[in-house]
Amino acid sequence: MNFEGFLRAAGFLSRCCIGLAIDDLGDDSDLEESAQRKSSPGLPYRAEKKSDNKFHERYVDAVYDDISKGKSHSTLGRNLKGQPFKESGLNVFNFLKTEGLKPEHICVEYGCGSLRAAQHFINYLNPSNFWGLDVTDKFYEIGKEMIGQKLLQKKLPHFRIISPATLAEVNQSHPDYLFAVLVMIHIPPGEIEEFLSNILKVCVKTTRAYISVDVSAITFKPHPNAWVFSKKELVAFLDKFPVNYSFIDASSVDFDKNRIEKMWIKLMLK
Repeated sequence: MNFEGFLRAAGFLSRCCIGLAIDDLGDDSDLEESAQRKSSPGLPYRAEKKSDNKFHERYVDAVYDDISKGKSHSTLGRNLKGQPFKESGLNVFNFLKTEGLKPEHICVEYGCGSLRAAQHFINYLNPSNFWGLDVTDKFYEIGKEMIGQKLLQKKLPHFRIISPATLAEVNQSHPDYLFAVLVMIHIPPGEIEEFLSNILKVCVKTTRAYISVDVSAITFKPHPNAWVFSKKELVAFLDKFPVNYSFIDASSVDFDKNRIEKMWIKLMLK
């Protein structure tokens, strides 16, 4: 298996969402801002403390609480940092078009959030061809309000909370494309296998799946709620599954003393 794969520029994510701190750090910060703060060095990876709730459940509660209060966030809610909602997520959409996405294709976003990227896919794809999945409906209900009923009624997208039943349901639609953007960065190493397994439950053999990931020489935490993975560790995870995969370069940024490469993992079932 060629895990180095084909590498080509994708023009993806000039800014990196690093995530909201659940403690008193407050709102979301991108990687460049974090790197400039001398008081916030990268943290070596340590196993997460055991909790009754998975990390994503704690993360969702913390983020939703903040955006409900009107706080800005890089990727979620009504008050996005950096660019208006209508312009946000276009880079993801344009990348998938360069990978062959057509209006007749069925496309799934795993971790659709408040639909900043999904809006462009919904508008482009034929009616009923978009599926948005997330661990909660809290965020995509906000996104549906911002997109508006006119487009939703015209395009009839599907939205589901992630569960074994809904993964099986989406699989029956035989997706052509699946993407997960700025999701894996918020998943602890101990939950990566479950994340990949869920994605593959949606896929059929013809599905092309794309997962955005931050890669460095070592696995570490640039922020309390974000992970950067070594390629060696990613390959170890991927080799546990019956997939062909490759890494597509997008961009890079320096954080502390580490070079972080922003990539897409492209994978298909064998």
